[in-house]
Amino acid sequence: MRRTLQRAFPPRNVFVQPVGRDGTGPQPSRVLARRRKLCHGRRGQDGQDASRGAVRQMHGVQMAASEATWPGELPAGLGDAGHPPRAELHLHLEGAVGLATLNRLGARHGLPKLAESDLRIACWADSQRAFEHVLARLRTGQDWFDATLALFDRLAAEDIAYAEASIMPVVHAELGLPFAALWPGLRDALAQGEAATGRRLRLLFAVPRNAGAAAGFATLDCVQAANHPAVVGIDLAGEERADTILPFAPVFAEARRLGLKTAAHAGEFGGPERVAQTLAALAPDRLHHGIAAAADPGLLRQIAAAGIGVDVSPRSNLAFGAVGSLAAVPVAAMVAAGIRVSLSTDDPALVGNTLPGEILLLGDTYGLDATAARAVEENAWRNAFGAGGAAP
Repeated sequence: MRRTLQRAFPPRNVFVQPVGRDGTGPQPSRVLARRRKLCHGRRGQDGQDASRGAVRQMHGVQMAASEATWPGELPAGLGDAGHPPRAELHLHLEGAVGLATLNRLGARHGLPKLAESDLRIACWADSQRAFEHVLARLRTGQDWFDATLALFDRLAAEDIAYAEASIMPVVHAELGLPFAALWPGLRDALAQGEAATGRRLRLLFAVPRNAGAAAGFATLDCVQAANHPAVVGIDLAGEERADTILPFAPVFAEARRLGLKTAAHAGEFGGPERVAQTLAALAPDRLHHGIAAAADPGLLRQIAAAGIGVDVSPRSNLAFGAVGSLAAVPVAAMVAAGIRVSLSTDDPALVGNTLPGEILLLGDTYGLDATAARAVEENAWRNAFGAGGAAP
């Protein structure tokens, strides 16, 4: 999730202290700062809807190339047979809680009912409002239990066998729900969801980069407090500036010392120089987004040679305003450069996308044939941190 907290984070040890009673915290009325730019209205479609039947038939899903009609809960008509096992790697749990689930949680806390328009975004500024609605409803461990079980339902509906979802423990601690109160519900839902659906869900604990390196070490404290095999790594998310990349080098070094995998958002809004700085300073195992690297052929070659996976979220890039059209997301160029590209939804409850719909873009918008499209799907398994490197 991409946001800047208005107030400083407390010392590291605050984030793993227990709380009394039900662990509820204050409602985040306006704790998120507006970032980057004001809303300028919904962008139009890019007009690229040429069908490639081989790719569509391979996935067993019939939908328009521009379709993104998930109404905030479970998409209809997904989960058909006849496609390779699906994996998704860049998925913010806070951005994947559907409308029906949020309204159930909100009713528990006496909050007003949300409409779909409260969640859907057309620019960055919209996302700040939408995330405030989500954070206001994830206030107890029980809320996290319910939200995580609902995510398992989504994985089953889209026939996703394996997923890696990120959460930001220090953000929730700052809003009044310390990790010790959040974690039991999430942990129990992991066990129950996997048993009920047969899907595997692994976790990355994400660091809000604008909060500074102290938040990174606090996040590592949370990883150690969880002490759970489902927590496989950390992620760095937020505004891309040199001063929000370089200070995290010791955090990433410590994560590797602890045996964790590492991912970093880079090249979403920042230019290729931010991707290069991220690689040099942090040496992540995987990049999220990475699309700005396409402006530098030498950087593309470097990423390919290093075998670093890059997980791209085209419809998220369009919705958040990183690109002006789906066609502008350089998936084909990255694939042609030999980069291990995979696809994910990022924040599906806000964007309204599905993983099958993102996969269809490979042929419909990016011109990949069925063989190349299948390789991109298989890359998700190669890029995964807790799946053993291959599809089941």
